[in-house]
This record gives sequence, structure tokens and C-alpha cells, in this order.
Amino acid sequence: MNKVSVLMAAYNHEAYIREAIESVIMQSYQDWEMIVVNDGSTDRTGDIARQYEPRIIYIEQANRGCPSALNRAFHDSKGKYVVVLPSDDYFLPYALARLVEFMEGHNDVDIVYTDGIVIDSSGKHLGLLSEYRPVPRYTSLLDSVVVSNWVSLAGCAMLRREALERLEGPYDEKMVGYEDWELATRLSASGCRLEQLHLPTFFYRVHQNNKSSPSSTFAQGRREAFIYAHFKILNADFFKCVSVNAQVEFLKNLLLSHLSGEAELQEEVINLEAFSGLDEIDRSSILYYLGMNNLLDENFPELGRFRLDQSLKLNPANIKTRLVIMLLIFGTDPIKWARSITRFFRAMINKAEIKTKSLPVGTS
Repeated sequence: MNKVSVLMAAYNHEAYIREAIESVIMQSYQDWEMIVVNDGSTDRTGDIARQYEPRIIYIEQANRGCPSALNRAFHDSKGKYVVVLPSDDYFLPYALARLVEFMEGHNDVDIVYTDGIVIDSSGKHLGLLSEYRPVPRYTSLLDSVVVSNWVSLAGCAMLRREALERLEGPYDEKMVGYEDWELATRLSASGCRLEQLHLPTFFYRVHQNNKSSPSSTFAQGRREAFIYAHFKILNADFFKCVSVNAQVEFLKNLLLSHLSGEAELQEEVINLEAFSGLDEIDRSSILYYLGMNNLLDENFPELGRFRLDQSLKLNPANIKTRLVIMLLIFGTDPIKWARSITRFFRAMINKAEIKTKSLPVGTS
């Protein structure tokens, strides 16, 4: 039995999969097996991958998404350690050797993750992956993963098999595009210990083929998976173990940024136990910012006023909320006033946020 299982889900990456597979074959550490699942590619991805049999295990399936393909690969694998390599990325020659060395020397660690080198479609270096990832702001691993999705399990992480076997799936197949993040939350909630190895072990490629237009079927499915992932986390038992500050930040980000203008989904979130379980001051604060956000949207001024009224009922002592409501009642242009105030407070929030670089257009 090989010590390391390298799992790959491949879909329409004929331009890159050869480099990805050969980066595994050229590893200085050779006690590995590689399972490549072709997820219904319509280009030459499958033909190229087959050329490497029997050194790799090649499997074909109808297109069901990356999480499904990775589950298939995982259940056909046997290694003590598991690494996922995207079919458009590739390893540095020492990657597996350094990861195995670390895991063998740290029996109490379930996951080790590293850095990566970001490249474009031509292989040009764009910087380190760590420069583009959010910096964890919480001491709790669960808090950090839930709020900022800062741990990448694809390409730069090695996991103990038993950690994955404790989870259903292990990937949730509805999470197309967010399978890494959702799995990381469940691993964190299960008590896994994670450590960082401070060196790059793979090349992380960004290219246009990984960016779908907003009207595409994939983009719509990704949006649905995004919403499903957030609701799944909010309804999970482990969300109660997330610190109050992290719960509030998660809910604010979801309601104000990701569900802006989506009144029905906002209402669903507000009616969840995860929201009602917060104390009155925290709920009032979230409803205040949500009300201001709704006022900025010309389609929801009445809803904005309703949210502000809700906020004031929960915290009658909030002078800021009272002031805005007074302006809405007596101002010559109350919406303009509300928008000015909202922009002011948003600017204050933005100044306090930790800035991170954005990946170039075409992020995978």
C-alpha cells in the first residue's frame, strides 16, 4: 500500500493536465499512488491522462462536479496521507517529501498546509499564494475558517486519511466551487489540528478558463452552492461553538455583502436560530447595518426603514439608529441623508479592515 494518495478531479484541462501529472511522477518521494477522475471532459483531457496508465489510476465518470470526482478518487484510494492536486496546478519536485517528513514527525497533526506560487496561464510568476489569502484574525481555527475561508486544501495541504474518514462524503457534492471551504469547516469542527509549513510546494495557476461569465450555468450553480454552504454552516451544530464575535462577523458578511438586495434570503437568515440566538445588542447592530444597506438600494427603502425599526426595538438606547429614523421622518431628502450616513460608516469599517491582495482575473 502506498503511503500517499494524490487525488485529482479533471475537467477540460487538456492544456495543463500533462504538467500536473508529470509533476507527481517527478517527485523526489516515490511512495505514492495517483487517482485521476475525468469528470466528463469534452476535450482531450482524458486522452492525455490515459497515456500515464498504469503509473496512475484513471477513472471516467459523467460530469457531476469536482466534489463528486474527488469523492470517487478518495474511495478508490488507500494511502495513509491524502493530497488533492487540481488538474491545472502542479507540484514542486520536493512537495511530497517535505509534507510526508512533516506529518511523520508530528503525529498529533491532522492537516499540514503550505504556501504556493501563483502563476498565470503562461507560467509567469505573480507572487506567493499567501499574499492573496486573508489573514486569520481569530485564535480559534474554527472561527478563522468559518469567517475568512483562509485554508486551502487543494494543492498545498496533506491530510491524514482517518481525519477524512470520520466525515460523511468526505466532500459535500452540492458544494461545487466551495467544496474546500465547507470541508475545512467540518474538519475544524471535528477537532482536527492544523499546522503550517512555511514554504511553497506547488504552483497555483490562474487563467480565463477558470472564470465563468455571470450568465453561465456553472456560475449560477456556483452561486447556489455558495448560498447552500452558508445556510448549512448556520444550521450546523458546530456553529454554536463559534465565538460570538465570529458569528456576528459571519452573519454581517452574509447579509450585507453576499445577500445585498435579496430580501427573501435575508429574511430566511434572520429567522434562523443562529441569528435569534444572538443577544439583543448584536442583533440590533446587524439589523441597523442591514437597514442602512437596504436604504442604499432604491428597491428596498421601506424594508430599510422596517429593519431600522426592528433594530431600535431591540436596543432603544442606540442614538445612531434614532438619528437615522428621525432623518427619515423629517429630512427633506431622507434617502440621501441615509445614504450619506451609510457611506460614512462603511468608510470607517473599511479603514479598520485588514487589506489583502486580490487574485488576478481568472482565479481558479
